[in-house]
Amino acid sequence: MKIPGITNKIILIVSDFHLGKGPFNDDGSMNLLEEFYYDNKFASFLEYYDKKYPLSDVELVFNGDIFDLIQVEYHERFPSRITERTALEKFNKIINGHPLFFSALKNFLNKSNRSLTYIQGNHDVGFLFPIVRDRFEEVIGKQYHYAGLRYKFDDIWIEHGQQYEPSNAFNEKEKFITKGVPEPIVNLPWGSLYVVNIFNKLKKKRPYLARVRPFSLYLRWALINDFLWAIMALFKSIIFFISNRFIPSRWYKNSFTDTLKIIKDFSFANSLETAAKKILKTTDYNTVILSHSHKIAFMKYKNSKTYLNTGCWMENINLDLEHFGKSLQFSFVKIEYSDSKNKNITLKQWNDKWDPVENIRFA
Repeated sequence: MKIPGITNKIILIVSDFHLGKGPFNDDGSMNLLEEFYYDNKFASFLEYYDKKYPLSDVELVFNGDIFDLIQVEYHERFPSRITERTALEKFNKIINGHPLFFSALKNFLNKSNRSLTYIQGNHDVGFLFPIVRDRFEEVIGKQYHYAGLRYKFDDIWIEHGQQYEPSNAFNEKEKFITKGVPEPIVNLPWGSLYVVNIFNKLKKKRPYLARVRPFSLYLRWALINDFLWAIMALFKSIIFFISNRFIPSRWYKNSFTDTLKIIKDFSFANSLETAAKKILKTTDYNTVILSHSHKIAFMKYKNSKTYLNTGCWMENINLDLEHFGKSLQFSFVKIEYSDSKNKNITLKQWNDKWDPVENIRFA
């Protein structure tokens, strides 16, 4: 007879929270770059699974972009040269801006049968520095597993997914620039440099930009309905691309090959499902779990091969007809082991019936 609340192990996988420095700036005005307003929902999510499986091992997996360090200011600027000093200060602002998030996580991990794994995304670049990872460990009060870019176990492959998008992929062989600089700086991919130098400023004028999917449809709409702003945004983006990709700089590394890959990526959008299928075809893994696109997915193929995408915990504005309108799904992947060999993998949504009321941010 199975005892309620006891299984071999539970793994909960979430991604793309994009925590910034909090909903308000130091002067009391609204922080238009903040995307995560759901600290209470995350707290109740952890509390629910903590109480449901009191005697089971429960592992929480952060599959990248939980913290958005490239959209947090450093001395009221967005520096493209991210050192461990700037990364640590940015992360401390996130900690101060989301006290409930960190206290809930600390309470959840305050048991021997609770654990945390962190996978690197493209927005939480500060976690490349050990000092930032140590600060996170200090705040949550427990050691955790930093998996780097990929987390693989049994027949499961988990990865954020930015490495399959040339504009956002890290140079895995040279994550830092050390030559000719007083201290190491993160070798940011082009996409991150664009966010730091251009996108953050555009977003302050149009706060919904990061939530629009697909962006190509929005751009067409903006060229008709928001013409002057769209032309300005396009002009700045094109100038930045040319100056960044074709003018040598000691602050970042690029190559002609990388530039061609980025241009090709703009012209023929790569699908994360395509990347997942390739992994499933060329390796012995049976399940691939990605994130990054902010779009949930659950696909079954031959021989029980499976691709899942955890989606995000932020609002999306969908312009495609299939999912037209605003959507907000607190989605996650749950892996439940009944024993060491048998497991059930599902894509779920947290409905948070414990807290049915939330604040309205904009009116």
